[in-house]
Amino acid sequence: MKKLLVVMLCLGFLLPALNCATIFDGAKKPYERTSDIQWGFFVLDLLVFWPGLIVDFSTGAIYKSNDASKSESGQNLQEYASAGIPCYRVSADGLYKIEMSEGQLKEAKIEPSTLPPVVWQAIEKEKSNALGKQ
Repeated sequence: MKKLLVVMLCLGFLLPALNCATIFDGAKKPYERTSDIQWGFFVLDLLVFWPGLIVDFSTGAIYKSNDASKSESGQNLQEYASAGIPCYRVSADGLYKIEMSEGQLKEAKIEPSTLPPVVWQAIEKEKSNALGKQ
């Protein structure tokens, strides 16, 4: 009886660890993943240990990552901001200037009147183009 209990406890702790995608690719938050499945990990889970599929789907590790596009745009912003190139973000609640401060990107809300007219006209043009595409 004790051996059975020990085996059951060991399996209970080992089952979540016996999956491929979570071990090799790591868990992903919802904003870090796409809806595309990594089929190699899927097949490996089926062949090696099928309950691992449950863990891989629940952690999101079975899905492909979309980190490349986020990190690429973040890198571009960091490069521009650290080079002193002005960067702005327009949202429904106002205009924000993006600057590099203490090694991190910071946003500060600004008034449109503080911008040179040429910059504000370019922002308005892009905003109207974006609204026209929707």
